[in-house]
Amino acid sequence: MTLDKHPEAFVVRSAEGRYLAWVYTGDPRAGDLTRDEARRIAAGIMRLFATQ
Repeated sequence: MTLDKHPEAFVVRSAEGRYLAWVYTGDPRAGDLTRDEARRIAAGIMRLFATQ
């Protein structure tokens, strides 16, 4: 399981390299997620898949 950083998103991948989730960031003034919020959500998704 990996957590990859992209300029506008965090990507959760399985051990086989499959994409499990993309969590996008944007402009917090417009109500989008900050980079820290997106990273924490992606890390939480990663933990959920790791426990199965």
